[in-house]
Amino acid sequence: MVDIKEVFIQSFTSEVYHINTCKSLTSIKKLAEDNGLLFYYIDGMKATNKDTFFEITKEVFNFPENTGLNWDAFFDRLRGIPWEDEPLSISAKGSVILYDHFEILAQNDIESFILIYGCFWEAFDFKWKKYGYPIYLILCGDKGVLPDDLITITITDN
Repeated sequence: MVDIKEVFIQSFTSEVYHINTCKSLTSIKKLAEDNGLLFYYIDGMKATNKDTFFEITKEVFNFPENTGLNWDAFFDRLRGIPWEDEPLSISAKGSVILYDHFEILAQNDIESFILIYGCFWEAFDFKWKKYGYPIYLILCGDKGVLPDDLITITITDN
């Protein structure tokens, strides 16, 4: 296990992490912002299937109104993080995406969850290799469906 502070301070590459509970959501957001990172929150309680996931992420990431609700559009927009029209994106050192209760979609539609996970990973890898811009995806919830080698992070209150 790795402390979340080490991730935001010492890690300079895009990565996917796991955390068991997001009871410290405010602390995670503050820590990200204190380290110059943009913060996005996906509420998996509302994203229970592919269609609601697309709708929620379109809103969370402020995708343009004409963004389609499909895999190609989602992937293309992810590769654009941060978006040029976001005022904070110019000075941001990276982005943190916290996907809370991800396991609900994974249990309802494992194929869509696997595609989502792949889209995140490929888009982040692209953004890191092309621009050196790190994006950290934190999956919060039951680790059951995740790869065994995924890094689990902890939160210390100090």
